[in-house]
Amino acid sequence: MPGIMLRDRALPGVFAVAMLLFGTRWISYLGHEPFFLTDALLLAAAVGVILAGWPHGSAWARGLSPWLILATTWALVRFATGPDHSMSALRDYAPFLYIGVGLIAGTATAFIGAVGIFRTGRILEYAVYGHGLWNALSAVFPTLPEALPLISRDQQLWVFTIRSDIDSAVSGIAAALCVRIVVFGRGWRPPLAAAGLVVFASAIFLNGSRAGLLGASALVALVLLRSITAADVPRSRVLFVLGALPYVATLAVAQIAATGIGDRILGTFGMASSERSMGAAGTAQARMKAWEAIVSWFLSTNERIHLGAGFGINFMSASGADYKLVGTREVGQTIPRSPHNFWLTLLARLGLWYALLIALIIIVSICLGGWMWWRCSHSTLLLIVFGISLTVPITSSLGVVLESPFGAVPFWWAVGVILGGRLEFAERCPPH
Repeated sequence: MPGIMLRDRALPGVFAVAMLLFGTRWISYLGHEPFFLTDALLLAAAVGVILAGWPHGSAWARGLSPWLILATTWALVRFATGPDHSMSALRDYAPFLYIGVGLIAGTATAFIGAVGIFRTGRILEYAVYGHGLWNALSAVFPTLPEALPLISRDQQLWVFTIRSDIDSAVSGIAAALCVRIVVFGRGWRPPLAAAGLVVFASAIFLNGSRAGLLGASALVALVLLRSITAADVPRSRVLFVLGALPYVATLAVAQIAATGIGDRILGTFGMASSERSMGAAGTAQARMKAWEAIVSWFLSTNERIHLGAGFGINFMSASGADYKLVGTREVGQTIPRSPHNFWLTLLARLGLWYALLIALIIIVSICLGGWMWWRCSHSTLLLIVFGISLTVPITSSLGVVLESPFGAVPFWWAVGVILGGRLEFAERCPPH
């Protein structure tokens, strides 16, 4: 009986992940530094895994990905043996500590049953839909958050405050779920999903994040491709979707032009034609100069190349990248600690070999997660997990996402589900 009950539970850590998918940045500040609500939920999940008496032996071992164990241990040893254990060093180390979240989810995927998978998917589905709705509201009414409760005075965060990159990624997952319902759904669900798709797409365009748009577009395109090639989709539905694509594409291009994200994209590639695109071009140039400074500083010593600079040191300031990025070092000016590129943060903090390890984990997770979802495209959980594994690294390449709990926790949890469950997990996923 206990084994059956455990198989029917949602995956551990899902409530922390659902909370962050719903509120992203603003909700991650609920609590008091250095211990926030997210940390409390993750601690409860870890304790629950231990106290619940999950089966030991081969099932437990299959869920513990050696790659995640290595990545977690490597970062822990580097922090423990480093000279700096201040609060700043702890903040720098925290994103790497969150890699261990994947182990919490991975231990359960080997034996969770269809009911537990269904419940986990449903919780996450409601979270991303809720996120897409408030994201659209705040994008259409930018002053709305200031009329709502203040979450963090220091960060100037209110309820429903938009963080454009990660919010676009999560709204993209909601849009992808709607695409699947439009193709596969019956009765009243396709029209409702089509309306939701318009709302979520509008939020993505209004957010103005180029990386967020890229990640969301890639996921939606893959879901559309998989949906129209599925064997159980009526041919008439496929023809309808294909016939509507040119009109949808035309509307999307018009929306991009109307919201200004098109200008920002042109500016990124040096084709500035307006004040908005010139600003985007300036931002891109500043980032490139900052990244060049970090790479030069990183390559200046063998120790940095192999082990990184560790935690606590502000490598942005040490390399001169902060000045190139923000253009000032005035008294009272906030000095950035991240280059808006997760890969450079990896290199600077923990060196080349650790960066290669993380890159391998991410590539394998995207490929394996996509394969699992492709085999069981009806599964809501697998679609969301794959969506997280695909969109978050894309947004992290041009933003501070995986260095923050609102990006790190959902991402590494999704990686744990993928690496812990592997392909046999997909075979147990029920259709939603």
